[in-house]
Amino acid sequence: MILLLSLRTIIDIFEDNYVTTLLTRLTDGATSKIAVYFIVKYGVTAVGAIFIGRYVKKYALRVFRLGMISTFLFFIAFINMKLTIFSMLIAASLQGLALIMYYLPFAVINASVVKKSERHNYSAKNSIAGKILGMITPITFGAIIAKTNYFTTGIVILSVIVLELVAASFIKNAKSEEHERFEFAFFLKMFVKKDANKLFIVMMVCKGISLMGAQRQLINMLIFNQYGSEFQLGKIASLVSVSSIVLVALFGKHATPKKYKSILGVTAGIQLITVIFLMVNTNTISIVLMRFAFDAVVGIIGLIAENYLYGLAVANAEYKTEYMVLTEVLSNAGRILSWVLAIIVSVISTQNSMSIPIAISVINLAFMLMVIMLTKVLKKNDCVLEE
Repeated sequence: MILLLSLRTIIDIFEDNYVTTLLTRLTDGATSKIAVYFIVKYGVTAVGAIFIGRYVKKYALRVFRLGMISTFLFFIAFINMKLTIFSMLIAASLQGLALIMYYLPFAVINASVVKKSERHNYSAKNSIAGKILGMITPITFGAIIAKTNYFTTGIVILSVIVLELVAASFIKNAKSEEHERFEFAFFLKMFVKKDANKLFIVMMVCKGISLMGAQRQLINMLIFNQYGSEFQLGKIASLVSVSSIVLVALFGKHATPKKYKSILGVTAGIQLITVIFLMVNTNTISIVLMRFAFDAVVGIIGLIAENYLYGLAVANAEYKTEYMVLTEVLSNAGRILSWVLAIIVSVISTQNSMSIPIAISVINLAFMLMVIMLTKVLKKNDCVLEE
């Protein structure tokens, strides 16, 4: 599982860093046009989760493999894309479909394969593997793009997807305790009866806004606007990955579920300080610190949320697929809201140079709310994380 996610990390790094820069080049940095692309992408992902869920319930591995193939088809379409409304909508839809066809079945398989007692160490080791790849991949892709073009990277992506398909062939369908029928509406009605789960719904939407939405792309846009080079963006991303490995390794070694609430408070405070620094003086130092805080500090909060998420999946074993569909719908709704906020800020901002820092600050209000909600759900439902 770690190998598969590590290979996927290479693709995600390309998407996070260079899909945004190519869109920035194609749109001359127009935040509203870039936002429309991501809103369509995450809209397709959210709606697709509900429709694909019934097939994932029966054929998780098959859908998972189709997700890999769909990812490659997206990259072929994207790197040959010309800036028209139609082509951007098609590329965004393809990416959204590929995203849900990969991550939804993977989440269901992951929840079945990784034991509850192993979840904390698994998450930390997986994150460290991703950070190590994060040292190498961004600067490598940046150098390839700088010396050749985006099409050459498509060949690299194809090679990674082939390796993914080979690795996935070793995974067998895990034993499932699920009901045979896909009953999303019934599960949702049952799920919201518990107070802790209502808080969880708010938390997942806020997680989508702050951790999974526009913030990473906005930070990358700041870096790209500062340097105008994919190679420089790659260098900064690699530097941040080196320094963030230490924090994640410490989290994996010393943190326990009982310490999660304290960790949430400290990391939220660090994130707040970096946001204030960015607003006061938007320069190279504050931008790099913001990228570090997002990758490392906020990433740790993401690991805590992920551990709780999978803990609930085990607690709802009979409706595991429905639960994962719900998390996809909620998080992608949050992603869409984050880009809507970015559009609103870009429209009302009187200073174009400050529109992105202001958007990041507004998005981080959702981050603070997510931390509060996560603290509350851990208090109400901490048995989910007990070993």
